[in-house]
Amino acid sequence: MDQQAPKADRRYRVHRSAKFYVADLGVGTGGGTWSFQESAERVVHLVHGRGEVVTYKNRHHLLRPPEEMERLIRDHLALGGYVMISGLPISLSPDDRKPTFEPYAWIDISSAAARDRLKQVLPTRA
Repeated sequence: MDQQAPKADRRYRVHRSAKFYVADLGVGTGGGTWSFQESAERVVHLVHGRGEVVTYKNRHHLLRPPEEMERLIRDHLALGGYVMISGLPISLSPDDRKPTFEPYAWIDISSAAARDRLKQVLPTRA
């Protein structure tokens, strides 16, 4: 398997930290591609009412569990989308019968506009 796990950044932390992927959604006229291209490690903060949050590029993002990454990828592929995962790039397409990847914790940095656009593009593919 050529996939690389998220990497640590060698900073000392007093509190619990987590390694995770940074996911971004790109949407074109024919569909969307989720890219899990960067990895990071940050201190995890527990925010009442939101759950576990990490700071990435001066913004707070919900730290999502590996199970949610797996579910997102499988659902996205079922809808005809594509996925890129960090490492020696793993490209997953809707044609893959049994996509092989290792899910990890992740954050979503994609814009609300990209997610809205994906909802507009996907129904036209049915």
